Amino acid sequence: MASLDLDRLWKVWVLAARAGDGESIAACARAEAMVRTHGYTLADIPALLARYPHRTADIDSAAVLTRELARRADRARAEARLDAERRAAAARAEQERHARAAHDAAERSRLEQQRQEQLQRERQRHERAAQARAHAEPPHEPVMPPEPPTGTLSEAETAWRARHRPEIEAIIRRHGSVARVFEKTAEEKALFDAVLPWHETIPDRDNPGAFSERWEGRSAFREPGPKVREALCNAVRLPRTIDDAISEVRRWIRLNHERSIVARWRDHGAPEWDFITGPVHMRAGIVREMAARTLPATTLAELTARVRFHLEHDLQGTLETEAILRDLHALQATVRPTGKAAKTPRGGGKNSAKRDSVARLLATPEGRAMTTRQIAERTGVSVSTVQAVKREQEQSALMV
Repeated sequence: MASLDLDRLWKVWVLAARAGDGESIAACARAEAMVRTHGYTLADIPALLARYPHRTADIDSAAVLTRELARRADRARAEARLDAERRAAAARAEQERHARAAHDAAERSRLEQQRQEQLQRERQRHERAAQARAHAEPPHEPVMPPEPPTGTLSEAETAWRARHRPEIEAIIRRHGSVARVFEKTAEEKALFDAVLPWHETIPDRDNPGAFSERWEGRSAFREPGPKVREALCNAVRLPRTIDDAISEVRRWIRLNHERSIVARWRDHGAPEWDFITGPVHMRAGIVREMAARTLPATTLAELTARVRFHLEHDLQGTLETEAILRDLHALQATVRPTGKAAKTPRGGGKNSAKRDSVARLLATPEGRAMTTRQIAERTGVSVSTVQAVKREQEQSALMV
């Protein structure tokens, strides 16, 4: 290691003694770095320079050292004070954050409690109204409403009443009374209660006393919002097959028909509105979409039922056609080509079920966009099995 350059150290130390604060601080740091490599500290510099024979200036080394140490002490105290202030500011910020979080949680809890109380009041109001209607109903109400005075109805209306009287009598007998025909069913009550948090009534400014209803800001004749749609799907179990979906749609249509014709008989004229409204109308639309498009047809009987449903409801759009083609493609994938002996896949029924799952996935737009390896990972089969199913589908398509 080279010896300490006292001549250079002396010049730096003189600069530290005579320069301003900034240069003096830099010179002291430089001098300390020079002696540190030789095992000395800043406090050893005055003693080292006392033995330097070529001093050309008379400086007080002890004073320089004392001043530098004082500056360093002041700097350390300032840094400690700043650090303490930063820690205090961080602690205050953390306390404020916790306070805001606690306030927000309390506010959410308060709003939720208010919402639950409002829901409870609405339920109680509905229950009281139902009880009042039940008590107001005559205990021995006749099966059929009284006939209007002779000559007050048109010939067409009189003919209609004569033609529908047996059906209306059967409807009223089944329900027990005219009033009970219009009472909400258990499913209707569940649907109305499920979407009650998003229900609002908007007065009609041009028609005093009239109002419109909205759920999540949308009318019942529009696509329901995401929250309302989820609530309607969870309130009553959704159908799992096309037959179940068609049955539910027909049940709503039949209920609306029964209420409509009973109301026409009771009010001596055709009603001007439907009796399947609000949440029930939206639920019927969701199930109608499932029956017409979204539920897959797993058998030829279900596909036939879907086509009949399209014809009954005049559904001949592009989406309905795509649904039928999708179902045909999926069912076709499960049919082996004619003219060849069908080989039983190894593994028996379990392997056959996996091949069917591959075929169903390939029949969907998502499956057709996936790679062979992705389909194999999704269905739990080998890549060669997926390739075999694809070849079988291609052969089936060529033979059609």
